[in-house]
Amino acid sequence: MRRLIALICIALMPVAAHAQKSTSLTSLTQRDDFLGLEAVGRLDTGASTCSATLIASDLVLTAAHCVYKSGTKEQYRPDELTFRAALTNGEALAERRGYRLAVDAAYDFPGPLTRARVISDIALILLDDPIPTSIASPFALHSGDAIDGPVSIVSYGRGRNEQMSWQRACNILQRDRGLVIMDCDVTYGSSGSAIFARENGRYRVLSLTSAIGLSNGKRVAFGMELGARVESLKQQLRNAPVRRSTAEKRITVDSSSRQTSQARFLRVGD
Repeated sequence: MRRLIALICIALMPVAAHAQKSTSLTSLTQRDDFLGLEAVGRLDTGASTCSATLIASDLVLTAAHCVYKSGTKEQYRPDELTFRAALTNGEALAERRGYRLAVDAAYDFPGPLTRARVISDIALILLDDPIPTSIASPFALHSGDAIDGPVSIVSYGRGRNEQMSWQRACNILQRDRGLVIMDCDVTYGSSGSAIFARENGRYRVLSLTSAIGLSNGKRVAFGMELGARVESLKQQLRNAPVRRSTAEKRITVDSSSRQTSQARFLRVGD
């Protein structure tokens, strides 16, 4: 996807005193490294890649712009999307194609990159076959009070697109009418990656990476509050009849021809 630069008028407030120093990314290259994170995966279109996360055995959450073709502005067909759970060095624990796709009704892919576009940058993919929880245990969405403290992110990205990278601590800098601004380390291909919050000792999905940009000269990540938006997408998928095969599908993807999907760029507060 082509690089976009847009102006969103947000004045960042000073970071709260309790904000912790962000940690560096850790590359997860061995099976033991990503125990408990198997539901994080890479979403492949054949032309580009994004990050994505299982929130049910057959539901994948990602950014809406990841399911559009940058040239024609059309949505990919669901079966053109492949989720590769815990992809590491070319091997995934499970691979499934999409069966049905739902995108936030407010999302406008061809439109300008605005706050409204970022906060609606959400898509849900129904897989053609569930991934057993014994292979990858899905993450629940955060359901508690708003969190302004440390969060974490597991993502793929340019230069690290064949294995997950985990930043165990980064910070929410500001919330603004559904927009969430963070200092997490993201890059091209990190679009759609889940932002995790710790809730009762477990990681829950708090937000998604929609864009990266500059705020007061510093690189930041932009996401959104999920809440009712994801529930609406689930309802869209439930309302349609489901007829899927039950056979395991083995999918071979030639990664040599694939490009990393580019996260969007914004310039804020300059």
